Amino acid sequence: WRNELLPTPTDVLRRYGRYLGRRFARFDNVVWTLGGDSSRGKEKYEAIQEGLREQHPAAQFAYHTREDELASEHHFDL
Repeated sequence: WRNELLPTPTDVLRRYGRYLGRRFARFDNVVWTLGGDSSRGKEKYEAIQEGLREQHPAAQFAYHTREDELASEHHFDL
């Protein structure tokens, strides 16, 4: 997934986040987990998160960090 994510422009990823937000807005039991084992592409994950929040402001997010990072550094909910 990261190999496809990294070359994708952030505006495309924001639109993808909006799509996901519209698609799943009626579900209140979804926690979105973004990130991965690398810090590369942080702005890409943030673009997806921004798009999701535009369509579903109550969405909850977690961030999967590297072993030397704190999730709280990424401004996610969980």
